[in-house]
Amino acid sequence: MLKTSEKLTRWFGFVFLTIVAISLGLLLKISFLSIKSPIGSDIVAQAQQNEVANVMRFTATPSSIEKPQYLPVTQSQQMQGIEFIASNFHTQDNHVYVDVCYDLPGNDVWDVNMATLQYGDKSTSDFAVNEFFVDVAKDNKQKGSRCLSLDFYGVEPGGDFSTLKLIVGNIGQIPPAEGHECEGYLGRINNDTKVTELGIEVACEQLPYGSQINVVKKPNSMSDEDVNMWVAQAMYGQVNGPWEFTATLNK
Repeated sequence: MLKTSEKLTRWFGFVFLTIVAISLGLLLKISFLSIKSPIGSDIVAQAQQNEVANVMRFTATPSSIEKPQYLPVTQSQQMQGIEFIASNFHTQDNHVYVDVCYDLPGNDVWDVNMATLQYGDKSTSDFAVNEFFVDVAKDNKQKGSRCLSLDFYGVEPGGDFSTLKLIVGNIGQIPPAEGHECEGYLGRINNDTKVTELGIEVACEQLPYGSQINVVKKPNSMSDEDVNMWVAQAMYGQVNGPWEFTATLNK
């Protein structure tokens, strides 16, 4: 039979081991938490920052008025075989909005690369876009169309907005999707009538961060500079305007 002193010794020993085990468990748990939490927090914070950045970068406020504030309500102008239609000029919270619809040459999507808004003696070329319609042609014999709401956000408060002038300077093809540059550029080059007529042939090498276009055939009488010009024009097709529209505040 154990003596009372031995019983107490074993009891204290059991209690001590229990406390040690619990302490170690808590330490391990705290250690795991200290390792996992910062990483998880960084990932969540980074994802949230990316989402906010994407929204701020690409989202523009679309037109939302019921009655136009400026006249004429709709205008159209044709340059270089491309018709532009401008409508629904209006101002709101130091922004100027205007809706534009335009022809798409060929069977690709073209973007507004350059546009300027003049108001009074001031102007801005800072704008965001919100696409609300697109219809891409199925072949080069047709023309597609695209509609955008242009949001000029770089206007100065207190400016003279009684007359607004929109100048669209240039439209151009959007870049192919990442990883499909060769597919996109070869399609444009091979479908370009002028390149085909000149007898220019190219090859494309898909690279990790883009593509490399090489000319494999050209007329002997044509310089390398001219060949590169025609190929580049087919790859990065652009049409210059300007298409100009003026609207006056309907008082």
